[in-house]
Order: sequence, then C-alpha cells, then structure tokens
Amino acid sequence: MMNNLLKLVFRTLIRQKRFLIFSVVSLSVCLSLVVLTSAYYAYEMSCDKYQSNYERIYRLVNTPKKQVRLDEQYYNTLQTSVSGIEKACRVNIFGSMLTAGDVSLGIANLVIADSTFFELFDYNILTGPKSHLLDAANKIVLSKSLSEKLFGSENPLGKPVKLNMVTTAYVSGVFDDIKEKSHFQSDAIVSLYTDKLPWSGGNFWNNNGKWEVKLFSYYVLLNEQADTASVSSQIKATYYFPWYSFTPNIEMQPLSDIFSDNTYRDVGISHLNKPLLRLLLAITLIVILIAGINYINLSLSNLNVESKTVSILKVNGAKRDGMFRYYAVSGGLVLLLSFVIALLSSALFQSYFKSLVSSEFQLNILTDSSYLLSFSGLIVILFLGIGLYPAWLFSGINPISLFQREIAGKIRLSSFSKVLLVFQFATAIALIASVLMIFKQIDYMKNKNPGFETSYLIKQEIHYSVKNPQTIRTYAAELLKNPNILKLTLSDGVPLGIHSYSNQEINGNEVKYKNIDCDAAFFDVLDMNLLEGRSFFDSDKNVCIITEKLAKECGFEEPLNEKIGDNQVVGVMADFNSMSMHEEISGVLFRPVGDYVSNISFRITGANIPQTLSATNKIWNEFFPDYPFNYQFYDDLIAQQYEKEQKLANSISIIAGLAIFLCCLGLLGLVLNMVENRIKEIGIRKVNGAKVSEILTMLNAHFIKWVVIAFVIAIPVSWYAMHRWLENFAYKTTLSWWVFALAGLLALGIALLTVSWQSWKAATRNPVEALRYE
Repeated sequence: MMNNLLKLVFRTLIRQKRFLIFSVVSLSVCLSLVVLTSAYYAYEMSCDKYQSNYERIYRLVNTPKKQVRLDEQYYNTLQTSVSGIEKACRVNIFGSMLTAGDVSLGIANLVIADSTFFELFDYNILTGPKSHLLDAANKIVLSKSLSEKLFGSENPLGKPVKLNMVTTAYVSGVFDDIKEKSHFQSDAIVSLYTDKLPWSGGNFWNNNGKWEVKLFSYYVLLNEQADTASVSSQIKATYYFPWYSFTPNIEMQPLSDIFSDNTYRDVGISHLNKPLLRLLLAITLIVILIAGINYINLSLSNLNVESKTVSILKVNGAKRDGMFRYYAVSGGLVLLLSFVIALLSSALFQSYFKSLVSSEFQLNILTDSSYLLSFSGLIVILFLGIGLYPAWLFSGINPISLFQREIAGKIRLSSFSKVLLVFQFATAIALIASVLMIFKQIDYMKNKNPGFETSYLIKQEIHYSVKNPQTIRTYAAELLKNPNILKLTLSDGVPLGIHSYSNQEINGNEVKYKNIDCDAAFFDVLDMNLLEGRSFFDSDKNVCIITEKLAKECGFEEPLNEKIGDNQVVGVMADFNSMSMHEEISGVLFRPVGDYVSNISFRITGANIPQTLSATNKIWNEFFPDYPFNYQFYDDLIAQQYEKEQKLANSISIIAGLAIFLCCLGLLGLVLNMVENRIKEIGIRKVNGAKVSEILTMLNAHFIKWVVIAFVIAIPVSWYAMHRWLENFAYKTTLSWWVFALAGLLALGIALLTVSWQSWKAATRNPVEALRYE
C-alpha cells in the first residue's frame, strides 16, 4: 500500500512542476539559513566548554570600574590567605613580534602567564615536560603552527626566540593548535618571570602617594568541595591596595560568562557578538515562518489541480487518516529534497557565511548530537506544518464539491492568507528600513569630522624596543626630504591609538583623562583647532595643552592660569574623537614629547601614493632593518572602528534579500491562487469590453492595499528597533523619514513587479479559453 502511495505522490509532484519547484526553492533557502545559523550558534555557545575544569574556573573582576586586572602582588595573598583555591594563575595578553634566526613574525596573542597555566587550562602538549613548561624565567611554549613558521620541520626545543627585540626566551614545549572555541587564543605562552616583557599598569597616584603598579588578569581553579560564596567573601576581605582612588569590589566571574559578557574592559579577549547573534536567530525564525507560509499559499494556489487528486482519493474510499498519510508523504518528500539541497548549498556558502560573521564554525550537523537533536526538532515542526495543513484543509470537504470545483470559490484569499501576506511584507519592509538606517549610521561615523583632518594622513608605529630617539628623528628628517611628504610629527600616542591614561583629583573632582606626548608640529600636521593660548615650543618643559572637555571636567574658568600636576596649562584645544563614536569625547592632556616616541604621523600629497610608500619603505629598511615596515592611513583606522557595524549591515542586507525573495514567492502563490479563481470573471469582463489596463488595476489594487497595510505596521516597529540600536552610539545620525519611505517604495515596487507579471498574463489571455465550457 505504501508503495502505491509513494507512486501516486511522486507522479502528482512531477505533474505539478511549478508547485514542486517553488516549494523546494522556498524551503531549501530557509533550511540553508537554518543550517548555517544553527552551526554558528552552536559553535559560539560551545566557547571554553572543552575545558575539563570548565565548571570550576573563575576570573577575578573589579566591578566598580569594570576592570579585569588586579595588582600582581596580590598573588601571594591569594595563595596563602584564601582557602578553597586549588590553583591560581596570572595572565596578560599582548600583540608581539617574535624572531627566530632570520624569521620575524608579528602575532596577535602572546600570553604571559604563571607556571600553573597548563594546570588550569587544557592543552595537548606535543613536546616538552608539562609540569616544567613555564616554571622558570625565559621559557616559552609555542603552538604547532607557530613553531613550524619559525623553525620549519626542525625540533624547536631549547632554541632561542627573541621577544619584541628586547629579551630572549627558549622553547620549552609545543602544544597542538586549539580548534575549539576559546575566549582567548594563544599563539605563544611565555613565563611571566621573564624580564623586559610588556606589562599592563603604570603610575597611579592619589592623596596617599604615588605607585608604579603592574596589573594582571587572575584566573582561579576552585577545589571540588569549595564553597563559591565563601571563597568570594575571602577574596573581597583580603584584596586591598592603597593606590586605588576608589573602593575595590572583587567578584568571581565564571569561565562560562567571560565570552558572553562584554561588560569588562579586557585586551586580547574575544566576546560574543550578541547583536549579530540575536539578529540572525530572529531573522532565521522569521524566514522559517515565511517559508512555511509560502508552502501553504502555494498549496492554495494549486487548488484546482490538487482538488482532482483529492476527489479521486476520497471517491475511492480514502478516509481522513488516508488523506493525512497522503499529505504526510507528499510534504515529507518535498522536505527531504529541500533538506538535501540545503545541505549542499550550506556547504557551498559556508566560507562566505564564516567571513560574514567572523567565525570558524564547522557544519557538524550529522555528528554533533545536541545540534542534530535541535535541528531534527525543527524539521519535525516544518513537516507537521506543511503536511498536516493541506490534509486538514481537504479532509473534511465533500468530494462531489471538489469534482464540481465549488470549493474553488470558497478557498480564495482568506483572512488567514491576508494576515500572512501582511506579516511577510511588514517583515521585509522592516528589514529594508533597518539596513538603510545602519548604512546611514556607518556613513555618518565615517564622514563625521573627528576634530582633525584624516585625508592623506599616515600613521607609523615605532616599536618600543627602539631606544635611540636620535635614530627616530633622523629617520623623520629623511622622510621630509621626499617632496610628496608635506609635514610630519613625532608623538607617543595618536587619536584612536592612545594607551596612556591618568586619574587625578583636581578641584575636588576625580578626573580621568588621556595623555599624548607630542612635538610642536603635532597640531598643525593633524590640523587641530587651537581655541586659546599657544602651541608648544621646542624648548618647552613642564607645560601642557588640554582639550576643552578636560578644562570643563577640571572646573577651570581660566585654564591658562591653571596647572595640572607640575605642568602649566599654555593652551586649550578643541575637542576631538580620541576613540570611536561609540563613546563620548573624553578629555586629553598634551605634553611635550620626550625621548620615547611610539608614533610618526605624516601627511602626503594625493599624487604618486604607491611611489611615496615605496620610498618610505626603502628609508625604513635603512634605519630599522630588523623591524617589518608598517603604515596605516587614518581613514582606514577610522573605518576599522566600525567593522562590527559593517558586518551587521552586510548580514542584514543578505538576509533581507532572502526574506524579500521568499516574500515574492509567497506573493506569487497568492497571485496564482487569485488569478486561478477569477479566470471566468476576467473572461466575462473582457467580453463586456474591459480594457487590459482596467483588469491590471483591478488585480493589482487588491495586493497593493495589503502591502500598504504592511508598511503602516512595519514603520513603528523598525523605527523603535533602530532607535534602540542607535543608543549604542554617543554620536548618531537622525532617524530620517525618507529611509522608511524608501523601504516602503522598494517593497511596493518589488510586489508590483511580482503581481504584474501574472496579472498581465491573466489580462491578456483569450477570454474564449476561460468561457469555452460555460
């Protein structure tokens, strides 16, 4: 019996090619997106879960200032005065340059850690004794891929690696590359007992004095019997250092929360892109609904053909359960074909989707049991939806009515179908409006005047290991001999690249500001606006220039008569964006640059840019042959601040396009249904003299009305969503009316094109064909 049923379903689907193709395309697009999004979600949610001590590892955080780094000296107190801790480890992460022989590589993550690092975190050690990898100074452990880049196929154990050109460590082990998701990636791990390593912290002072403090992130592994609350209270009671200008409150953050919580300021740590993930999940759910709606609408549009099959089945004794079996098999075959195509297309577009969401997830749907279980649940829901609805629709209908096609007049564009149509286009319009607003905000951020001129302005970083300031100044003088380099400045810190901060009590106010040390040419090269006072002189000492924001925060009424510390204020500069436009403008203090220079900024002409860069590269190699040539245009530096938003916009654009495509398929199903049901009416109208334009207007107006209703619903929804999203920015564009109007016009235009295609075919059809048997 099942064999006969399969034959019947197969022949029916082959005969109904239009229905089959539209259904499979709609469902396969939906399932492809589901496969990719589910794989991305599963990968992101698996972060750090491969760690065997996942439930017992915590990071210490300082909640008042949202900081993750504590004084290095607390390590001894933590070990001796807090019970319940099995192991503790201090960690810092920096970008670094590693040199082995003639090979120099820049790496994003050099981890500086205690000897207990490999006892807290799981690494597959390929070579070297695990218990002694970091137990002494000048030891470094490399990943397998990094070891191969530095030493090729040679055994790296015991070989020297120079770190940042200032200190040498020796390879004590090699670990296998981590393929699982982790909140930090480790290319190399060096013992923190090694001298001359980079460190976080600096000089801190308050009413109690001045301190030089080194800061580390603290990870702790609790005993299996330890009480978390007890350990936390002990840490709070024992952590105190006088250099704080506020009362610290130390909490234990579970390892499971680090990746998902981006509240705390940390360097080298990756975080979950919550807005992107939520958006993908929400839109995927919407696309699932749209695909299900399309199948229903296509079933309705195929009513006349389908009614013959149903009538024959019912006349031959098919009961309600038989009808359900028939449609279950039919829907199952369509779903199975769609699923196979979805898997193939997902594999095809996986690389592009990875670049879109910046993730290295794998399509392990057939091997990951938890992933397979949730995906199977979705398939079952879709199966029930597309299989049971048509069965329910036809099972209670009298077969005589089906033969006489009386039911065709009853199942027209029902209220349910209208609601589905409005939902589809409201979603599409909201997505289009969101895409337009996000691109508008990105354009605003990229083109807003940051308070300095960025065109043809280039930044070069000078490695901190370059200790001879005269070499840097001579290099700068050689650059200025090039007629295509107009002007140049030396500094420690630049806009969008300030690494020095100060906290100080001024006029009873606790003021935090950023520091830039620069020469007299700095403000001219960056074309910054001096509001009052003067710029620096080459001979200046113990003077400073402050921004207008800092003057207000300090409570200065006459800034030129004030001092900050030992520095006399000699000028006030207009405010500028020292960071991205996600943040409010902060106060900045400029001091005359000393012997330490970390940046060279120079402005070039717009002509012969490749030749200018090539000449600069040549001069660089003469002065700094051991360091790779680096440069970055300030325009590119600003664009990098908004890569997250750019990816968000690109993601929405693509998915909005898919949603529009699926909406058009659904709309096409409704058009086919309506035209099929009104063939005789159109024929009678044409016989009685109706023009083609009049029939087109009659057919199109019906759908335009529902698109307009969808527009009215979508506008407040998209306006609210974009209003909330723009709250993430301190400086934002306006919610312009034309964005929403354009979104509505685009959706209306697409709908008209879809409808008019079938309306034109119906309006130009020979009425004799429609009325031949009447």
